[in-house]
Amino acid sequence: MDPVLTITTAAIGVAAASAVSSAIFRRWLSPESRARRHLDPARRTALADARTGRAIVAVGRVRAIGEGLRSPIAERACVAYATTVDEHRDTRLPLAAEHACADFWLEDHSGRALIQGAAALVTLRDDLTLGVGFWNAPPPPTLAAFLSRHDESATNAFGMRRSLRVSEGVLADGEEVIVFGRLRVEIDPESGEARGYRNAPKRLVIGPPDGGRLVLGDPPALT
Repeated sequence: MDPVLTITTAAIGVAAASAVSSAIFRRWLSPESRARRHLDPARRTALADARTGRAIVAVGRVRAIGEGLRSPIAERACVAYATTVDEHRDTRLPLAAEHACADFWLEDHSGRALIQGAAALVTLRDDLTLGVGFWNAPPPPTLAAFLSRHDESATNAFGMRRSLRVSEGVLADGEEVIVFGRLRVEIDPESGEARGYRNAPKRLVIGPPDGGRLVLGDPPALT
């Protein structure tokens, strides 16, 4: 075999392996991956046993407060959603991403805590996946509205449909959730009673940990 060809082939192989390793490493270090590693069910603590002022992992059922949210694409009622749209060319090109979370109650067997979700990092499994392209059905109107909100479009400069992949995960009332955040106790402002801090009704609240963000998502199968 030509030694130049052998060296060239080996170099291409090394470059390809390096590119794959680099992509895996970047994904492992991404904010979503780092956040997901906090959501370890083995570290979960019952609310009644948790120490206030500490970062904890809690697992329980979602209890919505008020109307909550609606996911952008499927328009499902929920307390949190994570929606992404990627364009498929030679590689996947992120076009638009959006997540949101409302406040809700987390209930476990020992009690309940208010989850302050406004600034939460939401990491959810996909409940909806949708392919959009030349050979697919027309995109739903909700997708066009979502893309427009992010200064994007489902068609290219020539008016042809772009090859898109839409993914959306939602967290709805009654579903199981895992949360990482700092537990604290505060006076319940909805109690309507003013007795001073010592005697006033109180509630548990889970918010962002010191120097970090509240993280929530779907728990893996628990044993």
